[in-house]
Amino acid sequence: MPRRPWFLALLLAGCGHAPQKGTSGAAVLITYDDGRPEGSLTFPTTHHESVVRFELPPGEHQLRRLWLQATAPGTLRWAIYEQTPTEGPGAVLNEGTLVLTQKDVSTGRDGLWFYEDLSSLPAREGVVWLGLKRSDGEPAIATSRVDAGQYFLRSDDPSSPLSLMPVRRTPLVRLEIAP
Repeated sequence: MPRRPWFLALLLAGCGHAPQKGTSGAAVLITYDDGRPEGSLTFPTTHHESVVRFELPPGEHQLRRLWLQATAPGTLRWAIYEQTPTEGPGAVLNEGTLVLTQKDVSTGRDGLWFYEDLSSLPAREGVVWLGLKRSDGEPAIATSRVDAGQYFLRSDDPSSPLSLMPVRRTPLVRLEIAP
């Protein structure tokens, strides 16, 4: 086999770039679902919020991406909350908006996932609460039958407030972190 020094030089030159912040190295995907969509989570009003509790491994971790499997288009507001001393979601640490279009909607069998880049957020440790709330349209998220004990529903409607209510299904919402 003839030697090709230009090929080696090309390979070495391709490896000379600096990695983007928060995107290099190992990643861990925290998930409570079984990956088998069996229904959808809808948001009856803009007051209802779906909340998932993610317990991070020991130490500080960079949040990389929020993954979800959408079953209907619309706009969701996401929020990351600190944990209170009573082990519930507390003050908002970070928030943003997810605009789910028809092309982001999964059939549940196509492997299509929507993700939001969180790598610019500060590193976290302990427990992270992630809330999702409808802000426009009729968005929906796939759910699985798994009852992981980490999923809750609440409402801030003054006429019928609802504290954290455990839900026996788990939404296909995942959190990617880097140690």
